[in-house]
Amino acid sequence: MSGCRPLRPEEIYEVSRSFGGRYQWRDRALFLVGLYTGFRITELLSVRWHDCVRHGQVTEALCVERRHMKQKQRGRTVALHPEARAALARWYEDDQPASGTLHVFRSRKGHNRPLRRQTAWQILMEAYSSCGMSGRLGTHSLRKTFALAVHEQLGRDLYRTQQALGHANIGSTIDTVVKILGHANPRRAWCNASVVCSRPSALDSRIMSRAMRPSKQILLRTRYTLFCILR
Repeated sequence: MSGCRPLRPEEIYEVSRSFGGRYQWRDRALFLVGLYTGFRITELLSVRWHDCVRHGQVTEALCVERRHMKQKQRGRTVALHPEARAALARWYEDDQPASGTLHVFRSRKGHNRPLRRQTAWQILMEAYSSCGMSGRLGTHSLRKTFALAVHEQLGRDLYRTQQALGHANIGSTIDTVVKILGHANPRRAWCNASVVCSRPSALDSRIMSRAMRPSKQILLRTRYTLFCILR
């Protein structure tokens, strides 16, 4: 759901502790791995145990093969945050998979069938609801949260944010960050493109010029100028 908003820190804390029932460790791992890797939900559901476990230990990075990626142009490898690794380790201990080819986030129905996107959405929406959260939420909220955190931690560097998100085109990164900043600060949503990068580097400028139509370049620069004047 492209209109989803990112999660706030206090919401992340509440949701991570809200899962219960027979599959609580699977569902918690789904939430935390999605949150800390930024994989799209279909990419995340494609993961098998051999992608993240070696010799009984969760690896330091998670790899998704090219054929499972959105554009199918190249695979993506993301370092696992300690909380995501711990969540996977707890689910691995509980799941006790007989083979590394089994899907990490398996459905209860059928043999080695991954969860459907709709089922993953229902799992997360129930968790959000139990925490009293409101607004436009969904599976993509995890990727949006990851994108917002990465963009800030990388000093609002567009090129490095693009690499972290696995976008094939910098224009996709710009659109994503603009929408996220609109959710984070709705009162400035009309000029939120301006804060995509506070001081665009020469490399960022060249990439943006190649990726965007001239009219969109002018709009972005105008919004940036307005923001600098009004902030």
